Amino acid sequence: MARTPYEMMKIVILSGDYDREDYMHKVGKYYERGRMTKEEHDELMSLMTADEVLSK
Repeated sequence: MARTPYEMMKIVILSGDYDREDYMHKVGKYYERGRMTKEEHDELMSLMTADEVLSK
């Protein structure tokens, strides 16, 4: 079964092996194009923001 963009991006974000700026842009584009819900978008953005705070 194929994973959704949300599922794939969440796995990568949780792994910590991603470029935050790039992924914030990608999440925004997927949301704009209707490929993820507002809730999915908000969760991924929140995870990336939390990661930024924790890494400082």
